[in-house]
Amino acid sequence: MKNLFFLFLTFLILLPACSNDDDDGTNLDNPGDLTLKISWDAADADFDLSILGPTNLIIGGGFVNNPAPGISSSPDVLSGPGEEIIAFDNAAPDGSYFVQLDLASAPAARDVRLEIVSSGTSRTFDESMVDGQTINYSFTKNGGNLNF
Repeated sequence: MKNLFFLFLTFLILLPACSNDDDDGTNLDNPGDLTLKISWDAADADFDLSILGPTNLIIGGGFVNNPAPGISSSPDVLSGPGEEIIAFDNAAPDGSYFVQLDLASAPAARDVRLEIVSSGTSRTFDESMVDGQTINYSFTKNGGNLNF
């Protein structure tokens, strides 16, 4: 009976930690107002996604996984195939955003896809990058609309 009590107590303690989040920590069932995602198929590539938002908060770059309340960031994937996601769980602030995509390591050119999605706009960028290359993007968010 004592063991059953401890098992029940453990269940009650761990239950609040469970959620609808995907395995990587991001809430993909309700991606929120703004979501950025990179994905790639190469097993020998390490891409990094970073974003600078209108409040000067830097997210990503392989070093920040849970940067602030209301923002989810998947763990840094050190080799592919993989994906990295940054999602604003609620309303992302309006203003200018700067996105940086880095190929941190790969023995040759590798393909990557960047998807930027808001409630009213989505845009996909397919790139081929070489080791050490950086590509920058910028957009302005106004409500659910994105202007590139």
